Amino acid sequence: MSTIRIYSLQDKQKALECFASGMSAAQTHERLKFSYATLRKWHHLFQANDLSWAVSDDEQFIERQKALALFQEGRGYKFVASALGVSQSRTKYWMHMFKNGQLSFFFEGSKRPKCYDETFRNQILRLFSQTTQSKKAFSYRVGISVGVLKKWLKEEALKAND
Repeated sequence: MSTIRIYSLQDKQKALECFASGMSAAQTHERLKFSYATLRKWHHLFQANDLSWAVSDDEQFIERQKALALFQEGRGYKFVASALGVSQSRTKYWMHMFKNGQLSFFFEGSKRPKCYDETFRNQILRLFSQTTQSKKAFSYRVGISVGVLKKWLKEEALKAND
């Protein structure tokens, strides 16, 4: 799976425990399912006795936690952007994730497969044909990108014209 992952302090401590028990980056990857490239970097730092990576949450994790708390208070994306000093487009995306119940996004980042199986694709297309939501709103709700949905709809239109 292609993953944009953010790591909490607890995640980093789990990796640190694995390294301290003698596990390699590959073994830790198999156990925790974290990014292999990230684990390889952390393992290299661990071997060099540099544990600075393991003492705090990722900055993005902290930002998302603060944004989540503000959204739960009823604040809008413009207020959140100003309060956190980040772009409005970023917080607008976060707000869409919040409003559509994608709370795991605030704790782990987004995980999207590189490809979807045919059954899932057909199910999404069937659901979209029954909704009155926009492509964007529907995509946020079901957890796929707008681009993927548009591509699938275009492919279906081409099939129908053949």
